[in-house]
Amino acid sequence: MVLVRLAPRASLLVVVRAATLADHAGELGFPGGKPLVGEALSRAALRELEEELGIRAADVELVGQLTPIPVVTGKYLITPFVAVMRDGVEPRITTAELVELIEVPVDPFLDGAAPIFGFFTDFRGAPFLLPHFRLGPRVLFGASAVILFELLARLAREVGATLPELTVEHDRPWGTRYPP
Repeated sequence: MVLVRLAPRASLLVVVRAATLADHAGELGFPGGKPLVGEALSRAALRELEEELGIRAADVELVGQLTPIPVVTGKYLITPFVAVMRDGVEPRITTAELVELIEVPVDPFLDGAAPIFGFFTDFRGAPFLLPHFRLGPRVLFGASAVILFELLARLAREVGATLPELTVEHDRPWGTRYPP
């Protein structure tokens, strides 16, 4: 779930996963998890939001779904949803799976003040310019970065803006975490 706050300025929340997790330990991403048997994906996203950040379905307005994104390990297909927090709602970490929340302003990406980075990689046998985002000393990469990039591209279209070209970097933003 990409969780958006509109006031006092448009921002979104990124979570930092615990270093002790079996999958994607220490990585940046968005709240979420696997659906229960028979559970609708949007309902699963809302349930996970409450389990991880204490935010109930009534605390948000579900505004849409983004393109499903496969993760590099091939183990998951992420179906991202976007929700806007109602005024006065304050997320808090309510699970040991997460260790930090990062609030990311949207405007600097839309107006070009904050660069969006890219790295050429191979995806399913074809070259692919994979976006990533430097958030202070950390990097949001992989499927989560693709999700954020799609959301920013949609927002830019809505406000008549054009996202800046990606600043290509030659070092893998994920370091040695995943093999080339």
